[in-house]
Amino acid sequence: MNNSLPDNDEQKLSGEDVDVVERSPFLKWLDNFWYHYKWTVIIIAFFAIVLIVCVAQMFSDPVYDINITYCGPYGFSAAEAEQMYLDLSDALPADLNGDGAKYAGFIRYQVYSEAEIEEEWRQVEAARKDAEAKGEDPGKITSSINLAYNSDQYSQFTNSLLTGQCYIFLCSPFIYEEMKSSGRVCPLSDALDTLPSYANDEYTVLLKDTPMYQNSEILQKLPEDTVVCLLNEIPQLFAQSSEDDHLNAVNTFAGMIK
Repeated sequence: MNNSLPDNDEQKLSGEDVDVVERSPFLKWLDNFWYHYKWTVIIIAFFAIVLIVCVAQMFSDPVYDINITYCGPYGFSAAEAEQMYLDLSDALPADLNGDGAKYAGFIRYQVYSEAEIEEEWRQVEAARKDAEAKGEDPGKITSSINLAYNSDQYSQFTNSLLTGQCYIFLCSPFIYEEMKSSGRVCPLSDALDTLPSYANDEYTVLLKDTPMYQNSEILQKLPEDTVVCLLNEIPQLFAQSSEDDHLNAVNTFAGMIK
């Protein structure tokens, strides 16, 4: 059996000085504070976290009242897309979800028609011949249209038509004809009590003839033949939207083009 004493005890018995390490006053205060107020701290921390989360949600992305899609040859910069979102939100006739604000989701697809692509290449070829005649390198002149990107954007656009996520479209005549040929475009007479005098045909109005066009610099950058149209409701079996969503789209479309 080991009867030896710990070093400190042996030092005490022999009368030697013993160095005693005292705890920091701050640590003593912290221990005492935590012992008496730990539940108060936990409760305050809980409500602080809840408050931070709520404030973060308030300043996060808004809940959109409705989506509006552009599909055509115009390519938006990030700043222009943000301005489109603001201008379209301002053009909404009503707050649809009752949150006290009007927010329009802006979806965009940059899609060129075959005719537009062919015209682009004619211009490229003409510019190359002109450069060659001047003794310049014609190889430096290329098309601004990325065919792979154009194809991908067109595929994304056609897939979006199956979801019902958007019923109001600003689009090129090419895209409009594509949707009309598949029976997707709603006649103006089904959405409006009276047809506007500036109707482009029985399905569309030209964007440049609408009040919202006059009030938006970014809308005025779009091609002059851009049309505004409303799509028919798709069967609920396939839709990611409800009947109310289409009714909201009808009312919004009517309010935006008058």
